[in-house]
Amino acid sequence: MKKILWIVFFASLSAQAQVGNYDYLFFCDKMMENTDNSVQCLQHLYADLKAFKKNPSSRLRYFDSYNCIKQPDQKLYDRIKGGPSSIFKTIDNELWKLYNDCYGKNGEIIAYIRLEDYKTDLDKGFTLISEMQQLQIAMGKARDQIASKVANESKLVAVNSYTKPYQLLMKAILHEEELILKLSQNFNEESFIGFPKEEILKSFLETDDLLKNLDPASFNIPDRLYLKESIEGFRQIQQAKQHALDRFNNTSTFDGDYTNRVYDNLQNYFNNDILHFFSNFCAQGRFNYYPVALRKYDFELPPKPWSLNHLDYSLPAQDSLTIAKQPAPLPTEGFNQLNNISLYIDECVLSMGNLFKVLRSEGSTWNGLREGKMPYRNPLIKFDKFTVPVSLHALLVKDSKHLPAPSRTLLLNRINDLEQIMLSIQDHLMELSQYMSTGAFRGKGMNYIDAKLETIEMLYTELDARKEKLFMQTRQVYAAY
Repeated sequence: MKKILWIVFFASLSAQAQVGNYDYLFFCDKMMENTDNSVQCLQHLYADLKAFKKNPSSRLRYFDSYNCIKQPDQKLYDRIKGGPSSIFKTIDNELWKLYNDCYGKNGEIIAYIRLEDYKTDLDKGFTLISEMQQLQIAMGKARDQIASKVANESKLVAVNSYTKPYQLLMKAILHEEELILKLSQNFNEESFIGFPKEEILKSFLETDDLLKNLDPASFNIPDRLYLKESIEGFRQIQQAKQHALDRFNNTSTFDGDYTNRVYDNLQNYFNNDILHFFSNFCAQGRFNYYPVALRKYDFELPPKPWSLNHLDYSLPAQDSLTIAKQPAPLPTEGFNQLNNISLYIDECVLSMGNLFKVLRSEGSTWNGLREGKMPYRNPLIKFDKFTVPVSLHALLVKDSKHLPAPSRTLLLNRINDLEQIMLSIQDHLMELSQYMSTGAFRGKGMNYIDAKLETIEMLYTELDARKEKLFMQTRQVYAAY
């Protein structure tokens, strides 16, 4: 009998020894992923309750549509609960309890909808969502403790060929998370609550510098596959930031959809591309990987209209450039910057062409108003194809040190001139679009609209002249080398 007890004891120890940090991290990831998947479902419920509040005859979806939280996986928990005592185990136990509370709260939501209690107590539905949010916030804080432990330990890992790229990747991951944590999903998509342009642009430029130290070829490791894929994840999230900055237009300010889609893209790239491939890379180097981030959401944030900065733009002199033939060759970075200037000009020209098409197609709208013909509905004039190449301009300024010294200041001034004109045009278009879509033009003359169109035309003409000047000056510099 004693022999059998010893066998059981050693088997128990062996099972505990088999539970490592990866099991704890994997458990945390599954709790986060399941919780993240619930957010869209909760947003649908929130929207349906709001619609019912406005119109009690509106129908809510079938109650099972609000089944937001998957049933807890007992086998997954059993795997880690018998492991050695550690901070990972303690926090995972807390996550398990909170997740089960979420599952129970979701059961309350389904019962509430199934019994149609919203018809007599609508406020309870909003309360249930708010209580679910508080549980998920607590889960996020628990996850942050694990993430903080992994980040701190990454500075003290044993040195091997994977250590340097691991620590550089971790530094880049922590930087990306700084931006993610500043953002959230807004359940009230009807209201525009602002666009975090400055935060996204700052992150975009800083990540661009971080990636310069992450060239897979510079690391002597046996297998670079997962390293390359991790870095590709960063390039994907960079593209998402770039598109968010450069595709922002006047229609993006009408509601919260654009900002929500930006947050959704950044969150997905961070969790599903960067952290997914990073975990595979960590397995190669035998390091702890970083847990996925929890999706955040808000309910009724106050509307924040787009701030129209009426740029006090004064047209600078069209200075000339004289540059002699240069004996020394221009480094590759310098030629790349000259090519990027041409690319920047192309983007401006594309926006100008799109703007011209819209202004021409809306000619009948202006003429109708001049003749006193008021439209039945407020016109929604979409200058959505007029966009400003914000990211390309910022990269040109950041890397302007690579431009040839004799012409650097002049070229940079001309680039900044174009950007200021583009931003000024965008502001005037936004204001004109808002003026029309809100019906502010009704009962008024055409003085405001005509003045706005005249200003846009003047800036358009000046932009056309200045982009030609900048292009010729860029060709002069290129020819000098």
